[in-house]
Amino acid sequence: MSISERSEPVRILTLAQAAKRVGKSERQIRRYIEQGLLEPVAPSIKRYYEQSVVKAEKESRSRVGRPRKTREKNVSNSSA
Repeated sequence: MSISERSEPVRILTLAQAAKRVGKSERQIRRYIEQGLLEPVAPSIKRYYEQSVVKAEKESRSRVGRPRKTREKNVSNSSA
């Protein structure tokens, strides 16, 4: 499907517009970029597709919570 065949228009947002669109801070949108969840339209243009912003926000919700702690076996005490 080409862009001209889409029923909804493609919206390109600034960082501030992207934050407002998903109800997050601009800093949170920058975190999405740092985490690789969101990429700009072009490397030299700091504009983002609305669909990509919404998708990044949804993906970040699935990552909520603390990382699991791994239990380390105490090797030095087991041989004593």
